[in-house]
Amino acid sequence: MAIFKGAETNPFNIGWNIVPEQSPDKDLSQEDSLVNLRKRSHQLIRDNPIVSGIQQAYINLITAQGPAIYSGSKNRIQRDQINKLLPELFKACDMSGTKSLYKILEEIISCSFADGDVLINLPLDKKRSGIRTVVELIEAHRVQTPEEYERDEVMSQRVRHGVQYDAEGRIEGYWVKKADKVDYSYRNNKDNFTFYPMYREVDGYRRKVTFLFKAPLNSRPLASRQYPLVTPIIPFIKNLDDFTEATIIGARVAACFSAFVTAKNPNAAMKAMTIGPDGNAQTDPNASNRRYTKLQPGTIMYLNMNEEVNFAAPNRPGDNTDSFTLRAHKIISMTFRLPYILTFLDTEQVSYSSWRGAVLDTYRLVKRWRRDLNDVLDWIVSTWVLEGISLGLIRGSLSTIDLRKRWASSGVLDNEKEARGNKIELLNGTKSKQMICDEQGIDFEEVEADREEEALREVDLQAKILKKKKEYAEKDGIIFPDTVEAEEAKRDTSKSRREGEQKGEDLDEEDAKERRKEDGNW
Repeated sequence: MAIFKGAETNPFNIGWNIVPEQSPDKDLSQEDSLVNLRKRSHQLIRDNPIVSGIQQAYINLITAQGPAIYSGSKNRIQRDQINKLLPELFKACDMSGTKSLYKILEEIISCSFADGDVLINLPLDKKRSGIRTVVELIEAHRVQTPEEYERDEVMSQRVRHGVQYDAEGRIEGYWVKKADKVDYSYRNNKDNFTFYPMYREVDGYRRKVTFLFKAPLNSRPLASRQYPLVTPIIPFIKNLDDFTEATIIGARVAACFSAFVTAKNPNAAMKAMTIGPDGNAQTDPNASNRRYTKLQPGTIMYLNMNEEVNFAAPNRPGDNTDSFTLRAHKIISMTFRLPYILTFLDTEQVSYSSWRGAVLDTYRLVKRWRRDLNDVLDWIVSTWVLEGISLGLIRGSLSTIDLRKRWASSGVLDNEKEARGNKIELLNGTKSKQMICDEQGIDFEEVEADREEEALREVDLQAKILKKKKEYAEKDGIIFPDTVEAEEAKRDTSKSRREGEQKGEDLDEEDAKERRKEDGNW
């Protein structure tokens, strides 16, 4: 008997097949598991509204309108050059010149959701002037091991699921199927594969040119590839589809309320089969020889001898159909780590607190994706800047560019309520400015740097204004309000003094009191 109840085999779990522990790449190779998972994932995205909607939800939540990417370099010339160059590169950064960087980000999330990973390549467009590096995405099913290497004992260990490693386990590159230019099909022999190295010498620099982006799931160490996000819920969604289809068919049959008249007399049955709907004998062999009678409300029908009526009225949908479907939808939402109210946009019986809690929990998922996407953006933009430096378009070095990325906030629903709550927690000492920035998806260091820069700019602006006012005051004698000259003029009471006080002689204390009484100044 097993010590752990979950490890024992009994009549209730005898059909639970357990796969022996093995490497993650071996698991993905069993019975073409990875290939079949991707095929089913694609079919669900095409045919299943729930999975398709969740994919769109991931794209909307993670990218929104895309992050603001800019340089915060302390070298003003370098910062201006980079910030002037980047917007032009963002507009069309693929080989066709039609996709923006934000569109490519959406495709990265879409492909990672459907396949688990996507290969990102940075080739050179030789027909471009200036920055020639472009972004190319290669779908997961094209990254495969050539059949020759699968049969080779040595290479089958070095190339796993299209990823080639060196003797120490470092990634050297990826094997990708070529696309046939005639029908865009993919052939599975070595001659139709292209090797994409991870690093390549370009313009005298050793550059990283390919990267396999994996969906941030609970992956295992040494796993070469990632599986689709829909993987754990595929059987459940299939069962839910079958249940929904059976419910709809049952409802359609119930709506028809069909009645079948059966006759125990063979002669009567034959007569019923050969009499047409008009009551006459049916002579056309190709015509329908079955007789149908339309049921109407309040109809009383008299049957012939030896005939009886059977009604087809299935009890579909049942009383528990809605509750079961709702529970199933919540299970699906839980699997994708999206709250039900966001996944299915069902705001019935939702309060502000529950909605806010759902958003904050979702934002943790969003931050996982953005964390990995930030690495991709750093790599792509740094490659552009490096090429710009080598071409003389950007001054300075790569170490001083200070790239910053500001994503849209996903955790704020009511700015006024959020601000009041944050202010109270700041006063109570239960929250810091750093924590508030993290919740809103804002870099605290960037906020502090921006505030400092704005304060310095305000000081410079006020200094220029005061300098200009002083020039006008000295030149034209203009006294502006809220200036030093205006304050001095307010303090100058020589014209309002009484006779004998203009020379500034002092009064004794008693005389001063009497004067104040007369003036009404106690």
